[in-house]
Amino acid sequence: EIRQWAVVTDGALVATVSWVPTTRTSNMLWVAARSDVDATGLRSALQMACRDLIRYHSLMIEHPAGEMVKAFEIAGFEPFRTLIWMRAAATP
Repeated sequence: EIRQWAVVTDGALVATVSWVPTTRTSNMLWVAARSDVDATGLRSALQMACRDLIRYHSLMIEHPAGEMVKAFEIAGFEPFRTLIWMRAAATP
């Protein structure tokens, strides 16, 4: 059973939330959102997912620190742990 929520604004996909239950991570949500728009779409998708998955008392999301923080907070999420995310520039 896979569940997905998506927000489309003016015909363009702006955010998605997916829930793929497994025996180890049945409370993990996977999110994707455009970085060039405000966080309203992500917030809406998260709120829909939380409403539909209300029986799970401890939903979790892993995301880069500092990105879309307001959307997560408004949807009812709070920091649990901080991960160090690293990036590397493409090399020839």
